[in-house]
Amino acid sequence: MADREWRERVPQGNPIAIAEVELSREGELRVHPNIPEPQCYEFIWRAAMGVRWSNECRALVPYEVGEKSPTWWFFQIRDAVACEYGQTLELAGGTKWTNVPPAVRSEIERGVIPDAG
Repeated sequence: MADREWRERVPQGNPIAIAEVELSREGELRVHPNIPEPQCYEFIWRAAMGVRWSNECRALVPYEVGEKSPTWWFFQIRDAVACEYGQTLELAGGTKWTNVPPAVRSEIERGVIPDAG
């Protein structure tokens, strides 16, 4: 797909509400942006920040679940979208939190970015 086409699919420069922040049973953080199909972030990998788009979940996810915390990955995903698409992912009043421990949610909401460690 040509650059022109993907840019039309996800408008650049717009703030995007986060519909859901989810932590899977395997510990994978999933950030579900509030975008209609067929819009997606399929080229997020170009930011080279360890983030990919999951068509199955319609979410932004880390390539690997490992030593980094879910909070660290949240901000990495947010920064990757800003870098590659020029958009700001924003928590909204209606953001759903699924299987996210209260301490992790609090860190994300307060903007506490942990060291990459």
